[in-house]
Amino acid sequence: MNPEHVKFELSKIVTELVRLLQTKELQIITEPKGELLRSFLTKDVDIIESEADRKPRMLFNSYFSPKEYEIGLIDGYFGKLDQLIYQSHLIDLDKDKLIVLVESIAERLSFSEYYKGRDYDVIINQLNSDQIKIVEEFEATQITVHQTICERLTEKYLLGGKPTKIAKINWKGQQNQLAELFYALREKGWIETGVNHEAFYRTLGAIFICGDSEKVSENMKTYFKKNNMPNDAFKDIKKNE
Repeated sequence: MNPEHVKFELSKIVTELVRLLQTKELQIITEPKGELLRSFLTKDVDIIESEADRKPRMLFNSYFSPKEYEIGLIDGYFGKLDQLIYQSHLIDLDKDKLIVLVESIAERLSFSEYYKGRDYDVIINQLNSDQIKIVEEFEATQITVHQTICERLTEKYLLGGKPTKIAKINWKGQQNQLAELFYALREKGWIETGVNHEAFYRTLGAIFICGDSEKVSENMKTYFKKNNMPNDAFKDIKKNE
């Protein structure tokens, strides 16, 4: 695979991954009589023979279940993305270029807002309570998968090691207190976070476990932007002379 082909395939995968992670698409389909239904996970095949079997099936971003969605994105799309990043690195064997490439991908995948697809509200109003619970599970899985993919990119390529070699730190305070600590350290001259703030937030998200919410990197971006740190818990940190 030549360099231009690798870039083209990377662009396609990232674009599709962003769509599947950021957009909530709902679809209701009714399988025609005699249709072969193959389960993504079990590979079992059911044949619909009667009208009674033609039950409407719900799709979220073209997936029938949250587990299929999770496997499809992490093992499928992220697996392909990981392979293409590796192929791109093999072409020039330049670590600096690799980091720039992964930074650009990670930045493309860094977002905190999710969008409803066309006719989402119309379709969801037609669902029963059990189906709505499945949609809620899909949406929770979408957020978890999004965070997992961003963390894997950061841990594997931007922190210089593999996920299994990184020791997670369990932060016992609130997330805005964690933000306040690093804000104070930066302002007092104890740390330099560089110009790529998105990478800094992802690093915090990859290292720290905060019990009050899973979206650490996304929330750090909000806290630092709004300076939403009312605790004043670290006011006594002195300047690094």
